[in-house]
Amino acid sequence: VFGQISSGGTPFTWIGEKSNIEIPSVVMHSIDIGSLKTEDEIDQQSKDMPFRFAYGFNVGLTTANSGKWIVLENGDRLWMLEIESPGAMSLNITFSHFYIPDGSRLFIYSPDKHYKAGAFTSFNNKNHHHLGTVPIPGDKIILEYYEPASVAFAGVLEIETVAHAYRDIFTIAKDFEKGYGDADDCNNDVVCPEAAAWEKQVRSVALITLGNGTRFCTGSLLNNVTNDGTPLFLTANHCTEGQTVSTMVFIFNYQSDICDPDGQGNDGSFDNSISGATILAHTNSPLPGNSTDPMDSDMALLLLSESPPDDYNVFYNGWDNSGDIPSNTTCMHHPKGD
Repeated sequence: VFGQISSGGTPFTWIGEKSNIEIPSVVMHSIDIGSLKTEDEIDQQSKDMPFRFAYGFNVGLTTANSGKWIVLENGDRLWMLEIESPGAMSLNITFSHFYIPDGSRLFIYSPDKHYKAGAFTSFNNKNHHHLGTVPIPGDKIILEYYEPASVAFAGVLEIETVAHAYRDIFTIAKDFEKGYGDADDCNNDVVCPEAAAWEKQVRSVALITLGNGTRFCTGSLLNNVTNDGTPLFLTANHCTEGQTVSTMVFIFNYQSDICDPDGQGNDGSFDNSISGATILAHTNSPLPGNSTDPMDSDMALLLLSESPPDDYNVFYNGWDNSGDIPSNTTCMHHPKGD
């Protein structure tokens, strides 16, 4: 089960004999994966380009122009929509407008019911009305929105982007064409013995989906002097340039399940995730060459939209502004999504 901070529960149609509802489907057009990978090869010549794993379809799907509304016997309403993108290894969506009333619930799940995100409720409403979601395996997803008759207002759901993953983000494979595991050999999985001295710091790191769910970056939580759990998050400025940070998704505890240098293990789950942030401060992404200007340090300090809950078991990194230069450094990140 994967999802943002959500209320859990079971979709309405998974209960009893309600699963035979005919659901309208929207099918994405085909994409030229070869051309996309050629573009990726050019992109990756620059280390400052977030890694792309998916193609984003601009769709503009809403509860008014797509899907199907069903009025239940008690007056409650149910809206359902299936989205298909043939050949996709996973799908995720970005809402340009998400705002629903108390009592309503949105689920996103695979047709075989093996993977589910949600319930998303009024708890997930934000002032910016945006919401990003984690990828769900397969080339079809179903959206199911339940709205009681007694709600104070009608919910608004507007899907801006459907992201078709043409790289497999749920398995590790050394062969780049098959999936992940393509990080340089100097990188070690954090489950391996090399990370034994950094077990706490490992829990600070998050994989970020950006570019409306089509690219990856990484960063980590930072503590503050009041030690109050404010979810400050440090990443690179090039991860935020030209991006809508309110639709980014931050996935914690995303790591391989076994220490396997050959890359045959599985990547971690997406269940510890948070959607959305705001930028508090940033510097410039440096141009080619060595700049000594502190404002060219490629830094972005974000504030996550929500604090990670206790069961995420995250860690807030310390920091030092004394000016002392450390004798060595250790970096924990998600190179090329690994």
